[in-house]
Amino acid sequence: MSEQGHILVVDDELGILDSVKRTLEREGLRVTTTDSGEVALDLLRRDDPIDVILADIMMPKMNGVELLRAVRAISPSVDVVMMTAFGTVENAVECMRAGAYDFITKPLKRAMVIRAVQRALERGALIRENANLRQLAGEEARESFALGGSAVFNSLCETLKTVAPARVPIVFNGEQGSGRTHLGEAVHRWSGRQGSFHSLQLRAVPADTVSALLFGDSDDGEGVLMSSSQDTVMLSGVEVMEPELQTRLSSWLRALESDQDPAAARLVVRVSGDLKHLMDEGLLEESLYYALSVVELKVPPLRLRRGDVVELTEYFLSLARDEHRREIAWFSDGALAAMDGYHWPGNVRELKNTVDRLVLMHKGTLVQVDDLPKDIQAERAAEDEGFQIPFGMPLDEVERRIIRGTLERTGGDKQVAARLLGIAARTIYRKLDEL
Repeated sequence: MSEQGHILVVDDELGILDSVKRTLEREGLRVTTTDSGEVALDLLRRDDPIDVILADIMMPKMNGVELLRAVRAISPSVDVVMMTAFGTVENAVECMRAGAYDFITKPLKRAMVIRAVQRALERGALIRENANLRQLAGEEARESFALGGSAVFNSLCETLKTVAPARVPIVFNGEQGSGRTHLGEAVHRWSGRQGSFHSLQLRAVPADTVSALLFGDSDDGEGVLMSSSQDTVMLSGVEVMEPELQTRLSSWLRALESDQDPAAARLVVRVSGDLKHLMDEGLLEESLYYALSVVELKVPPLRLRRGDVVELTEYFLSLARDEHRREIAWFSDGALAAMDGYHWPGNVRELKNTVDRLVLMHKGTLVQVDDLPKDIQAERAAEDEGFQIPFGMPLDEVERRIIRGTLERTGGDKQVAARLLGIAARTIYRKLDEL
């Protein structure tokens, strides 16, 4: 593990403090210990940064849950791993809901302690690395990129980085507000092109205007598609273009493929449904379907990007604070849990607008559940009541709902979910494959 890691261990049992300290120091980590939650908070406020906190749940005066909530308010970026006896696992579940990264059970095992701390350090390092990369990319790129660290979103980005330098068209299909335009801008940056990024909405635009815009004419010169090989053009609404224009666009793509015209721009397309469905519905010409269906990628809605809501909320909050000069510090644990659990029908765009509105309208420094929009509050209340199992529901559906609900509560962490369900982690993976 990294020698730069600074771990704070909080427990009222001096024997545990000494044992954990020796275990982690053998791994090259710097360890500070205390038997008091109040002292832990004082240490957290100092200039000496702490990367991970290991805290016992059952402590006098300030217990572990109270310490966790205070840490989330003071320094939300510090991951907290809770230590608990077997008889208080229900308290550990409460801590997970309040924002703990993980929990380990007593009596402590050396390998378990090391693994939990290592995972927390790796997560913190990844977040810092992403933040540094965003800063190096510049403010303009930073504001235009849909952040997120979920597995499904990272997989999409890795695919885009691979195909970005090529000349082939890229098609994004997905819901409104899911970040397709942001990903188009990311493709432009990852391609290494030094020109401009053009995002064009073709709906409700007259056919002759679309023709001149894309291909140019004798009066206005070249269209955007023939402006420069350093440009990227993103089109939205190709399925509503006149059939003649769709055919012309497919002919241009075929010519580009064969001639590699050095003056041609890179084409990215944004659609709401998959290309095959659009062609079957008669909205997309067959020639254009085959010309575009080289790289077609589904952009996942925010509700399927578990774990991204918290990071996106932090990102949009920092932008809104700077723009509106407000002093909102963060969201309460309950408010953040409600935000994370909401289904976000308007996707990333809705989340950004919600954060902007809260920053503008909220008068305090901490956003509470009652400050959130009514839709988010209502959905949170419904989730807290659990789910009903209708009479006659198939067992595989009951099992699927329980596993999915547990994974949502643990932020997708299959190891923690398996411990909560009392099954092996490999069983979680097998059940997910089956279901």
